[in-house]
Amino acid sequence: MKVSKEVAPLLGAAAATIPFAYLGNRFVDCACSYSDMLEGITAAPTEMWGYITAQPFHLLLNDAGMLGMLLGLCIPWTIAMVVLVYAQKNTRVGEEHGSARWATPEELEPFIEDKNPQGSANALLLSKNTGRAWSREGFSMNYDGNMNVLVIGGSGAGKTRYYVKPNVCQMNSDLFITDPKGDLMLDVGNMLVDNGYEIRSFNTFFPDRSLIYNPLHYVRTDLEIQSFAGLLISMTTPPKSSSGDPFWEKSEKMLYMALIAFMRDYCPAKDYNIGGLLKLLSMAKASESNENYKSPLDLIFDEIETGMRRVKRVPKNPEVQEQAAENPTPLDAPEELTVYTGADGERWDLAPSAFRRHSDNKRPYDNIHKNGKRGFDPTEDYALENYRKFQSAAGKTLKSILITCNARLAPFTAAEVKQLVVGEDQMHLERFGDPDSKNAIFAIFDDTDQRTLGFLHGMMVYQTVRVLCHKALEKYNGKLPRPVNFILDEYRSLSLPADISGFISVLRSRNIAMSVILQAKSQLAELYDEATADSIVGCCDTVLYLGGGKANKGTTSTCEFISDSCGQQTVFQENYSQSHGGQGSWSKSGQTVGRALIDPAEVAKLPKTECVVLINGANPIVDEKYPLTEHPNYKLMADTPGFDIKKYMAEKRRREDRELSARIASRSKAKARRKPGQNRPNSAGGKHYKSADAEKTDKSE
Repeated sequence: MKVSKEVAPLLGAAAATIPFAYLGNRFVDCACSYSDMLEGITAAPTEMWGYITAQPFHLLLNDAGMLGMLLGLCIPWTIAMVVLVYAQKNTRVGEEHGSARWATPEELEPFIEDKNPQGSANALLLSKNTGRAWSREGFSMNYDGNMNVLVIGGSGAGKTRYYVKPNVCQMNSDLFITDPKGDLMLDVGNMLVDNGYEIRSFNTFFPDRSLIYNPLHYVRTDLEIQSFAGLLISMTTPPKSSSGDPFWEKSEKMLYMALIAFMRDYCPAKDYNIGGLLKLLSMAKASESNENYKSPLDLIFDEIETGMRRVKRVPKNPEVQEQAAENPTPLDAPEELTVYTGADGERWDLAPSAFRRHSDNKRPYDNIHKNGKRGFDPTEDYALENYRKFQSAAGKTLKSILITCNARLAPFTAAEVKQLVVGEDQMHLERFGDPDSKNAIFAIFDDTDQRTLGFLHGMMVYQTVRVLCHKALEKYNGKLPRPVNFILDEYRSLSLPADISGFISVLRSRNIAMSVILQAKSQLAELYDEATADSIVGCCDTVLYLGGGKANKGTTSTCEFISDSCGQQTVFQENYSQSHGGQGSWSKSGQTVGRALIDPAEVAKLPKTECVVLINGANPIVDEKYPLTEHPNYKLMADTPGFDIKKYMAEKRRREDRELSARIASRSKAKARRKPGQNRPNSAGGKHYKSADAEKTDKSE
């Protein structure tokens, strides 16, 4: 049985108590035999052994003998106390300057295999011998953690080949992948489709190969409008730009909130997109000289507040009056509104507003204030409230704000961008994480022009994370049934806002992972302040360093970061000295010193075939990069031609049209067979997803 170092001294003292008490008694017995006590004490250590040999069982039982026994008894216990006090010191022999060491593959196997019957098939792959299990049978305190990975690798380090492609080949999660140039989708698209994935592409490089992403489709509540307006501003603001007077940004935000809320509450669904926002913004004007000037947009919000709309004075002919009372759709015919901004003194007629708020089906004209006036009070209408707050500034200030808004939204005015964001949303971000479907989105952009439209991809990432976090809480008690893996290559190009770190920190509980892929750690410093950059790194339980070429100014911080993360080890240092005098001499000495497990220069010289893996709670490991050709599903990718997204989308559209036609024909036959007055039977079976056209057909029937 192993005895702890705290108990061993006590056991030794107890065993030595009787022998030392006996020796103390015989020492005093020998010393007392001398007439001079001092002489006796001096001679006793050598003479007492003769006394013991002659009379081994003799004890001096007077007071002096008892005192000797007591002193002898104290000796072993005093030694034991000294040993215990010394043992409490943190000596850590061999670890004086650090205990870092390289892990073995066997030590890291449990991060995949522990309580995971599926083994590596249910893992996020990191290197040849390491990975993280998506799920386990039960919870493992030692090996469970978040699945976020910080991947760092310079140009040519193999970020796509050795990390992205192996994890796409796993096909054990839904995938959101940023794909510079679109090469990855070309390579893996057919494999994913053949294995049941639905692929959606958002391509700002070739818009004709892209589906439509309508960010406003995911903005429904007042709080979501407020959040999106802030997101729109932050995504289109250069990273770490100096912030001026917050008044301008807040005023700009209020205008966006007013326009988006107006589209949500009063406009047709087909206009609820960025195109509608641009059209409304084009109707906003301000006059520096005339504070009473009314722009077409002002008239729209006046109509909401008063319940009446202005029309030009017309003859009393009833037919003409009826035509004048027709309410133009604000987004379809803004030019009809411009006629109401005539010269000063022009007379107007008032007609009831035909606006109707979608949420409660109320018309401003039918709403009566407490003061007896018609229309909505600003406190009763979110769009009107924000517009009136925006209008509180002077005309010159309003004009400056409008110029800022138009400049910010200028990228959306390009025809190619309108093709991407105007129309019914086709990205279906909310489908991620469902147990009965497999989804993959490829966000493709031009890596040679990352600043122009990169914010659109960042906006999509941000909205997807937000939508899925809410979905997990509302529909699945906090955790999505199917893992969702965000693989964000060229993260620097996305310009995600600083508060993305708050989302990253909660992804684990939602069954979501995010891989932040950088060329150098300094790219985070370009986007965020030091605290935010450190927070993003801290939210990643795993760091994968794939190499970055020779050490230079751009990679120094990365090499130092990897070196510091690996820690310090204790090594023995030998020192030699030699003198060359007349006789000559030399000496040798040694001491323990601290040394980095791998110093920055060694990090920079890491072989191209190797990588460093750091998993929270484990020693680091230098391992081979994952051999893509050895993946069980590699042949499924390699043996297929390049994926044709245009052909895939066309075939999918034809298939959906055929399914829609079949459903319409089936319903028509069922309707024809029903007897007059017979109720329509409820549909049976499982859950079905319908296209928007099918939903419209249902409603029309």
